[in-house]
Amino acid sequence: MPIVRMFFQETMMRYSVCFLQGNTLIDNHWKFPDPEKIIGLMESANCRFKDIQLVRQQLKERKPGSIDIELSQEQFDRLRSRKQRVQK
Repeated sequence: MPIVRMFFQETMMRYSVCFLQGNTLIDNHWKFPDPEKIIGLMESANCRFKDIQLVRQQLKERKPGSIDIELSQEQFDRLRSRKQRVQK
């Protein structure tokens, strides 16, 4: 599985997430009003429990930062399709 870096930032009560593979941005910034939506998407895409826990801790601390997670193309595609349904 490729390593993907997730960047988090909280701005105006919204959480912004972006994914990088190497130095390349994958997709656009994703914005969520509730951090649990990010966790829910990861769970529904069958991301590794360890990665979900890392993301949960990062969001709980409410500070910007990044986390390296393992994410297959299939998992990323699932995340993207579920995100589009959630944000409609």
